[in-house]
Amino acid sequence: MNAVQVAGPAGVRISVELASQAFVYLMDSSNYQSFRHSQQGRGAGGWYVRSPVRFTKPDSNDWYVIVYDKFGGHPRYRVTTG
Repeated sequence: MNAVQVAGPAGVRISVELASQAFVYLMDSSNYQSFRHSQQGRGAGGWYVRSPVRFTKPDSNDWYVIVYDKFGGHPRYRVTTG
C-alpha cells in the first residue's frame, strides 16, 4: 500500500493517474491510521480500472490518498493537486 499526504484548504482538487487498475481511496487522518493498522479505515473511493481518479478535498485537515492493487502490491501512479 502506498499513501500520499494531501495538505491545503478545502476544495483542492486531487487527481490520481494510474498505470494499471488499482484501489484508490481518499481518507482523513483518523481513518488512514485505522487502515494502516487493520485495513478497516473508511474513505471515498474503490476499485478503478480507468484514470484519472478525481477527488475534492472536503476540509482543510490533512487527507491521504491510498493506492494499492488486488494483491496488496504497489502499482505505479501519480498524484497531483490544483
